Parts: sequence; C-alpha cells; structure tokens
Amino acid sequence: GNESITNGLIKIDKANNNLITNNLFESNLTNYRYAIFNETPDNIDNNRILNNAFANFSQSAIRINNTNIVSKWVIKGNSFYRTTGITPTSSTPHHIIQMYRCGKIEIDSNYFGGASLN
Repeated sequence: GNESITNGLIKIDKANNNLITNNLFESNLTNYRYAIFNETPDNIDNNRILNNAFANFSQSAIRINNTNIVSKWVIKGNSFYRTTGITPTSSTPHHIIQMYRCGKIEIDSNYFGGASLN
C-alpha cells in the first residue's frame, strides 16, 4: 500500500525472510533518523542485514522495536561510521543499533567507528 516513511530509508513491517545486503546507506544528518527500522507488534522473523555500509545517521543506523519476542534478526558484516563529527545533546540519543522488545538478535563481525568504510 501507499505509506509515507519519514523516519528512515527502509521500513520492515509485516514481512518475513528479508535480506538486505551489499548497500551503502548514507544520510546527510538531517534527512533520516534511521537507515533500516521496524516498529510493529507483528511477528517479523528471519530478517538478515548483511555486508552493508551505514554512514552519518542522526539517531540510529538500525532500529528494531518488535513486541514479538520470537522474532529473529541477523546483523552481520556491516560497517558503521561517520564522515564528520557529532556533538551529542541530552535531548537526542545516539545509537548505532537500537533494539527494544526483540527476540533473538545475532550481531556478529561488524565494524563500528572511524570516518570511512572499513
């Protein structure tokens, strides 16, 4: 259906077995809060985020907020970095991967930090 997505580039809702791989997700710090996000009470299962690059997201590169505790996510082989510095504020939290009420999450072999793709 038609849906306006204002929080991120990819919204995963009501779908299983998604594979997101070999992409460059980059924000200019004002366009998108998240690259990939999920906010649903539905069972979103067997989703894989593999071998991607995430640069300059203002809040989180990946945000998973799934109330179904049996969901499974794999986040592996990704690179998370900022090409410019950031000045944190108390009113805006900053996370690389943000998870709430999730099932099994495998986070493995990712690179965090630096100013360029690793």
